[in-house]
Amino acid sequence: MQPEHSVAMVGFLDGDRGLTVGCQGVVRYTADGGTTWPRAKSRGECLWGMDIVDEQAAWSVGNAGHVGFSIDGWQTWQVVKISSYSLQFVSFVDAWTGWVVSGGTKRLWSTTDGGQTWQVAGTGLPTLVDVNDITVVSTTTVLAETTLYAGTARGVYKSIDGSTTWIE
Repeated sequence: MQPEHSVAMVGFLDGDRGLTVGCQGVVRYTADGGTTWPRAKSRGECLWGMDIVDEQAAWSVGNAGHVGFSIDGWQTWQVVKISSYSLQFVSFVDAWTGWVVSGGTKRLWSTTDGGQTWQVAGTGLPTLVDVNDITVVSTTTVLAETTLYAGTARGVYKSIDGSTTWIE
């Protein structure tokens, strides 16, 4: 069944439990395979990306550098602001360790303490690449899908030291 609300991104943990994020910070969740979509207690800017960690934890990102997280089965969301950039991609390996990306730039931030503090990441990426998506493989291994400025060439960069250095 299709949700009857504005959705920027949808994801499912399994066949029953799913999550949507959208405009005006709206987050909805389902535990019945999408038959019903209760609204979570959330606030913030429009949300463009999300990552489900497990049945309790999930993360979202959106406009104005807003990062949201839930640790109570996705029902209640807290929001922190880590930058002024619009954030579009998020990937977490567990509830504590993850990265967020401002789409179309090479601006990345990482956290290892569940979002309490954020560090600028990706400074070792080449100057002429934009990061389009990010995938966290482990607490130290990160993959970044990139494109070149003013071009369509795509590449994948890998970091095995938590995003300090990168190799193509």
